[in-house]
Amino acid sequence: MGQPHPSSPFPPLRPGPSLLCSSASRPKILAVPERWFSRAAPAVQLLCRALIQRLVQERGYRIVSVDIPFLAEGQIAHALVVLADGASLLPDTKNLTAANRVLLALGSVTTAVDLVLAHKLRRLLVNHLADLWTRQHPGMLLLTPTTACPGWPVRNRSAELKYGLSDGDTTLESMQFVWMANFCGLPAITVPAGFVSPVIVDGAVVAKAAGPVQAGEDVVGKVPVGLMAMGEWGAEEQLLGFGLDAEEVGADLRCRPPVWEDVIELAKGS
Repeated sequence: MGQPHPSSPFPPLRPGPSLLCSSASRPKILAVPERWFSRAAPAVQLLCRALIQRLVQERGYRIVSVDIPFLAEGQIAHALVVLADGASLLPDTKNLTAANRVLLALGSVTTAVDLVLAHKLRRLLVNHLADLWTRQHPGMLLLTPTTACPGWPVRNRSAELKYGLSDGDTTLESMQFVWMANFCGLPAITVPAGFVSPVIVDGAVVAKAAGPVQAGEDVVGKVPVGLMAMGEWGAEEQLLGFGLDAEEVGADLRCRPPVWEDVIELAKGS
């Protein structure tokens, strides 16, 4: 599935189990965009930075600092393009929730000028990323948290679970980092970085702020946090190797939830 198209200039991936082994010859450069990274919640940053340090100390990675321009504008451009695309695919919204109708209504009023500007910005971002990979830091993996916020608590179960919710600010916060891979066509992988304690909500009042959960600590309802790596176009093999390293050094950061089902074993028994 991750193989380049036959007409692509990128080389094909090697077959077999070599994809799932840690290779010393593989580039081990972790690019951290500090200005962007620091937009995540403190608890999310703490867990992600701790996993990065483990990779440096135990797997020989090194950290470089990079900067990416027009982050806020790029995220808005991505949302604009996606919503316009959705509105063109779903002109009839009568079967959608009110929250989703609001989103598609925004996409339906996007002008051609706005779309052209959004794609011009996309090209600028792609050119900047290409320069980082070809000239400045060949083989780097661009690291960010997977989401900026530690989950999204349901504050009004009777209303939100039945009718949905339109909260643009939290939507943008939850997509603070993932939009770039989608907008610029970058292969990406997310790996477990730990857990934060759940936000306890009574009505609309937050009673407890989310904080990191220590490895092995049993906290009911703890929320997973992920670290995301974005690679150069065609770098799926490198990302799989990074994922293997991250899961090995962070083995104590994972746990199975009480509702987990082993579907493979269930299938074998049927």
